[in-house]
Amino acid sequence: MHAVKYKRLSKKELEELEKEFIDFLVINGITAEEWEKIKLEQRTVADEIIDQFSDVVWEGSLRKLEYLHRITEKALYAFHCQQEQIHLIKLSDPSTNADLRKSEYRENRLRNPSGLKVSKKTKTYEQDRETELFNLIQMGCVISEGALYRSLDRPSR
Repeated sequence: MHAVKYKRLSKKELEELEKEFIDFLVINGITAEEWEKIKLEQRTVADEIIDQFSDVVWEGSLRKLEYLHRITEKALYAFHCQQEQIHLIKLSDPSTNADLRKSEYRENRLRNPSGLKVSKKTKTYEQDRETELFNLIQMGCVISEGALYRSLDRPSR
């Protein structure tokens, strides 16, 4: 029995990846007719196949992932996820009226950074890279294109 490594894709995600799922079934020697029969007669096997496909999708996405970020009321976390190390730039706003989740407030504070605390850290992955990145996503990080990280990584800060 296959235990899902990451998490099962939702019904909506599976629907969006229908072509890829069909390709996955074909690669694994399962025809459309066989898949319909498995879904009706062998629900546990069908669930295992969906779990395997979910892991393949997650693994592929996580391997390509380069940047993550997370924004809370008082702090902004931007990650650059290299192959051997992950770099973090944390920007925190101790002011009582801070709410970095509001884009207008955040943009204003980034233009006028006085009072903001910036810290940078680099660490080697403790687990395998993809598992650590998946865990960050589960904790609220979102995949990004890296513009936020690069804007914070300027030497002038």
